[in-house]
Amino acid sequence: MNKDSKSKVKSYLVLGIAFITLATVLGIYMKFLGNPSLDTSLSYEIYSLINSSHSLHSFMLVISYSASVLAVGVYLLIMLIYVMVGTNKDDIRRRYLIITIIALILADVVVAILKFSLRIPRPPWAIESSGYTYPSGHVTRSSVLAILIPKVFGGKLGNYLMIITWVWVFLTCLSRVSLGAHYVIDVVGGVLTGVGSAALLLSIYEFLRTSVVIIREEATKCS
Repeated sequence: MNKDSKSKVKSYLVLGIAFITLATVLGIYMKFLGNPSLDTSLSYEIYSLINSSHSLHSFMLVISYSASVLAVGVYLLIMLIYVMVGTNKDDIRRRYLIITIIALILADVVVAILKFSLRIPRPPWAIESSGYTYPSGHVTRSSVLAILIPKVFGGKLGNYLMIITWVWVFLTCLSRVSLGAHYVIDVVGGVLTGVGSAALLLSIYEFLRTSVVIIREEATKCS
């Protein structure tokens, strides 16, 4: 593994561990010290403002559904069709699709562990949401995809999708708060968890790509 490869592996690894750790610390803070009054006030103001307009409320519902498990499954199917039709078997974009799937699974596992270990209740004004609030699963999933979708498609399309997906993440954060399902700090925790999970998988991939493959090639030469 060369110096640049080691640096990339280390950067992804540090970023992943730092973000997931920070998400955990925020959750523990909320569990034992309570939700900060500023966060509660801001969350309720966003909720009240958006729900004062029927059209805005409807738009936020659409955005929220766009980050549901079912919707993410549709996105993965589209990416699968794209890489199977538009790339060859050795194309790196196929590997990024696999990383995306594993990162989504890891992120959902982290979310489930945090939700059921911390058991922080939803905002008191939540009407249609049940279960626990921290972190936001919708935001976590959208953040994973914002990191990895551009890599799956690559090129100019990937650059455009990077902008589009991060706008989508922001709107997903706004939708989950405005619908009363989460506090602002919940969606921040979702971004941290999603980005952290994607970074951890990228660090593992970079390590395997630059270390295991090299070792395998050297073994083949020796034989």
